[in-house]
Amino acid sequence: MEMDLNGEQRAAVEYNGGPLLIKAGPGSGKTMVLTERVRHLVGPDRAKPEEILCLTFTDKAAGEMRKRLELFGMDTSNMDVGTFHAFAKKVLEDNELDTGLNTSGGIIEKAEATVWAINHIDDFGLETVEVGNNAFGLMRAMMDGISTFAKALLTPDDIDQYIDKMSPETSGEEKERLGNLAPESGPNVPSKKKTDEEKERLGNLADLSRVYRAYQKFKRDKHVIDYDDMVAKAIGLFEARPAIRNRYRNAYKHILVDELQDNNLAQFRLVKLLANGGNVTGVGDEDQSIYSFQGAYAGIFADFEKSFGGAQRANLTTNYRSTENIVRVTNDWMKNRADTGSKHLKSASGQGGDKITVVECGDEQAEAEYVAEQIGKLA
Repeated sequence: MEMDLNGEQRAAVEYNGGPLLIKAGPGSGKTMVLTERVRHLVGPDRAKPEEILCLTFTDKAAGEMRKRLELFGMDTSNMDVGTFHAFAKKVLEDNELDTGLNTSGGIIEKAEATVWAINHIDDFGLETVEVGNNAFGLMRAMMDGISTFAKALLTPDDIDQYIDKMSPETSGEEKERLGNLAPESGPNVPSKKKTDEEKERLGNLADLSRVYRAYQKFKRDKHVIDYDDMVAKAIGLFEARPAIRNRYRNAYKHILVDELQDNNLAQFRLVKLLANGGNVTGVGDEDQSIYSFQGAYAGIFADFEKSFGGAQRANLTTNYRSTENIVRVTNDWMKNRADTGSKHLKSASGQGGDKITVVECGDEQAEAEYVAEQIGKLA
């Protein structure tokens, strides 16, 4: 069965060169293009199903891709289609003797980690953070912060070195890894006396580092890992054991990464370690990134093109989901953004559609009630 592809989609599906970056606008058939590209890459004179690695952001996305491939009669039983965490977990399990990692205690969930932190809050020696009567909220925020650092491959030692160093000049990569925690700096920013606010911020960061270090020790003692550890430990294995890394590199002829904009720095580091000869396809849209609060790597598109030199870019700009009015307003909004590039969306509907209504609500509760009411009217 052949899918009816437009020119942009077909060019992305049938590209036979090296690295490919597909920038897929909303409603542009991203999942279909990714599935069709897998079908294109597999064949008697091309790759075997087991030589394809598809890395997705969620289990749901992985399941949807498998389902679509199987609808076209493709056997996916030997194909690696799954999340970064599932792939990293498989790597660690298959190389347990080489990792030196004891995971007999299993995987600890974030809720369990938060409970552990609450129960040991008096043991951390917090010096700046005020616990007050909100220990749960504080420790939940601490564990979220630790997760963000782990996704940027930052350890407690990295944090402590940053605090000690306090350099007015911080590299772009270090800023990306530190997120918004790095102070405003640069060659043209003069050194200035630390303000009370800066001291408090660094004190809070030091307290977080104390919790982070204690959390690492707890996991070692209990022989458990969390989801962030999976990717970080797989990276550590590949960097420490080139022979193992090369075995996986040689196993996969093509790597496809879905929802590129939502992947974090650690996940992309894993892709770069695995990519063999640059046969990697990244699919996503920088304008649809919604997981920056969970550590999504803001510079991932630029990093992709830098890391995989000569990457071909394919733009999917036809929206099959929305009317012309919606797409037009989207274009008007995006053209005012300096970082959105030259992407210009168009609607496939050929219809103007209803005019867009802008509603200002008093608060989030009122907004939710209004949306529910409108959905009820449309049902």
